[in-house]
Amino acid sequence: MHINRTVPNWMIKYYSELDDVDMWVYFESYNTLRLICLSEAYLHDALKFVLKNCSNDLIYDFYVFLMFDESIGNLGSVISSDAINRLNDKYDTKFEAEFDFDNERLEQLGDFDIGLMDNLPF
Repeated sequence: MHINRTVPNWMIKYYSELDDVDMWVYFESYNTLRLICLSEAYLHDALKFVLKNCSNDLIYDFYVFLMFDESIGNLGSVISSDAINRLNDKYDTKFEAEFDFDNERLEQLGDFDIGLMDNLPF
């Protein structure tokens, strides 16, 4: 499928902009993710969002998606526990630095009330 540049619609923009070197890096990253994911369907759903942005590190961007995906209650249901540990060891420091979660500042914001959104003019 990929070799003939036949890819799903959601991947065309990302995939068509790659040169041969970047394509090889993509294949290696995709294969790594395919091997650690328990569900290839989940991987494809995640990549639909990840590839909308320019991805310099597909595995890290997938990790960020995992950390923010509220649809999964247990990461072990999506990827193997060994893979979770390896991803955390490799990317947790970078993730924490990039997404500085200051709990005191978050507590000051209070709870978000979705009901208030109904009154917005747009």
